[in-house]
Parts: sequence; C-alpha cells; structure tokens
Amino acid sequence: MTYTLYGDPDSGSFTPEALFAMLDVPYTLKGVDLEKFEQTEDPYKAVNPMGKIPTLILPDGTVVTESAAVLLTIDERHRSAGLLPEIGSSERAWALRWIMFISNNIYEAVGRTDFPGRYTSNYYDKEAVAASAKSEIRWYWVLFERELARRNLAGPFAFGATISALDVYVANISGWENPIEWRAPNAPRIEALRQAVKAHPKVAPVWARHFKD
Repeated sequence: MTYTLYGDPDSGSFTPEALFAMLDVPYTLKGVDLEKFEQTEDPYKAVNPMGKIPTLILPDGTVVTESAAVLLTIDERHRSAGLLPEIGSSERAWALRWIMFISNNIYEAVGRTDFPGRYTSNYYDKEAVAASAKSEIRWYWVLFERELARRNLAGPFAFGATISALDVYVANISGWENPIEWRAPNAPRIEALRQAVKAHPKVAPVWARHFKD
C-alpha cells in the first residue's frame, strides 16, 4: 500500500505533494474540489470530519489531518532524507516553533479571510473580519521575515543553502492573501525562499500544478 493524499490545486496539499516528490515516494492523490465545496460533503467528511485539506492516509489506514501534523508525520517516517533537523537539536526546535506559528496563526487567519461569515453573526461585519485577518497575516509574515534577517544565513532557505520541509510549508502558504506586489518589498527573504522552492527540480512540476506565479 502507498500513501493516499486528499487535496486540491492551490491548497495546503501542495506541501505534502512537494515533500513526496522530493522523497521520490509514491502516493495516490484524491481530488477534493474546493470551488465546488466538496470538502463539506458527506463522502469527504467521512474521511475528515473537519472538512479541511490536506488529509493524509498512511499505508496502514491511519488518518492524519492538520497541515503541521501531516508535515511532521512525513518527516518522521523518512528521517534519513533530512527534511527537518535532527530530533532533539536546537535547530529542530527552531523549525518546530515556526511550523506551529504558521499553522496556529497564519493558517487560522487565512480561514477568516476565506470564510469570514463563520466568525460573525452580523452579515455586515464580514468585510471587516476578512480585512482584519488579512492585516494579521501580513504582520505574521513580517515577523518571520525579521527572523530570517536575524539569522542572516547564506543561501535562500531557512537553514541556508539546503531546502527543508519548513521552506516548502512557507512557500505554500506565504502566497495566500499576499500578492507579489506586497511580498517583494515587505518580505524579500520570504519571496526569495519561495522562488527557490519553486525552482527546485523535483518540486517544480508540483508547483506548476498548484500555482500560477
């Protein structure tokens, strides 16, 4: 048996798809059309009751949801590939900090921009909810941009010259709600990281299926 991944283009399923491509690991991709709201329908909610993607099914049938958990599961099952630093190391602790920061703060705020009506009982508040969330998203990315500047490592990636699972995660999500017109002047290190992930020879075909820029 192989992995089964539920996803859709320009969604959080890019990260596991890109990691599998980097690992040369076979998987079966099952499409969930977000534009048709298939994530809210019973067949998919029987797999993931939260109605979100990605969802990863391990070869033994175990269901893994939540984007950070999917990323870490792939890393733990393929430790020899070095997708993240060594378990117990300070560098890994740093990576986990920012993976969770993105998952808990940025991913959550993106949900408020996409579905603002879920966060207010007043129809006329929806635009304000979405605008506030977008502002938060950009502030969070500025914090990560500052962290990259503080580290000042050689190379475009979070750990310098070597791509990691954190880089793929950042590249996936940093384009949401942040057009190039904002990213280039406000988060140049993140944009350089994003372009380096895009250009990775094993990731490039996956990128082309997901994103236009």
